[in-house]
Amino acid sequence: MKYTIKKKILVIGNYADFYPRNYLIINAFKKNFEVDEICLWEGKNRKWKFFLALLKAKDKYDYILVLKEGQKFAFILLFYKLFFQSKIIFDAFISYYDTYVFDRKIIEDASLRARYNFLLDWLSCKNADLLIYDTEEHKKYFENKFKIKNKKSMILPVPVDLDLIDSIERKVKDDIFKDKFVILFYGYYIPLQGVEYIVEAAKKLKDKKEIKFLLIGDGQTRKEVEKKYRDDSSGNIEFLDRMDYKELLSYIKMADLNLGIFGNTDKAKRVIPNKVLEAMAANKLVLTGRNKAMERYFINNKDLIYCNMADSDDLAEKIKQAYTDYSRLLEVIKNPRRKIEDNFSQKAIEKVIKENI
Repeated sequence: MKYTIKKKILVIGNYADFYPRNYLIINAFKKNFEVDEICLWEGKNRKWKFFLALLKAKDKYDYILVLKEGQKFAFILLFYKLFFQSKIIFDAFISYYDTYVFDRKIIEDASLRARYNFLLDWLSCKNADLLIYDTEEHKKYFENKFKIKNKKSMILPVPVDLDLIDSIERKVKDDIFKDKFVILFYGYYIPLQGVEYIVEAAKKLKDKKEIKFLLIGDGQTRKEVEKKYRDDSSGNIEFLDRMDYKELLSYIKMADLNLGIFGNTDKAKRVIPNKVLEAMAANKLVLTGRNKAMERYFINNKDLIYCNMADSDDLAEKIKQAYTDYSRLLEVIKNPRRKIEDNFSQKAIEKVIKENI
């Protein structure tokens, strides 16, 4: 009998090991590699621990996989590359420069901090032997912005934990939502999400007493968004704080319509949001802003519903259509999960890894 010795890989980084994308990617690598893990999500002195872990690893592994957010270890990885031979796989799931300067808009582009974040992104990419992106559009952004077009890479779509989603019971509508058409948004209140456009759309639909919006989450712009709503309250939005992921899934299953992202940022044009995939995996009706990344996989009025990004008028119109034509849409969009299984399951990304490494 012929035996194949699996190559060895060390997964390390400041990643949340309870986050579905991370543990599903790690599990997918385990199908083809012998995997060790060092998660630095909790505790202090993470850079020092990262440095010591790589020194101990030396050339013991064929690959070092640095999961997000690995940019903070860029200079340590540069040092490692000078003395050791293990190939580095870098998870370019986010750009520090783009996230803080253009997406969240909390750093001025001309500032030293912005330039330092640019350096961390560039150096992380230069250190890597293989880069992981989640969409073609995200890959193009990195290649053009950081001049790394000749760098080896692979597109590893965000995977969805189908078993976990299937295990969650639908939340029963309580008195607030009873007999209502419930529209759910969840996520961080950041510009990418475009929560302000959801609130504006809700105001335009205030005469539709059967429609109720539920917004779950916290973050950068929540106080501003909530104040804007309270100043001209139509009584059709409920705000809830962040919650346990399993409880959140029960709300996804309760909602009649799940919302994606609608922000007026470049990043919003490049991503496929987790929330869209999770809702589709639960066979729920989804409405989200249109971008090329999603259009590569999902067809309007066949897999989900698109509206224009950063357009509260179009969003309100599409919500109204979803409410009015709900029964018909459920007949047309009757199996959105199929594409999730084909492209965004752990099994799907196992195949991508096997073909690229």
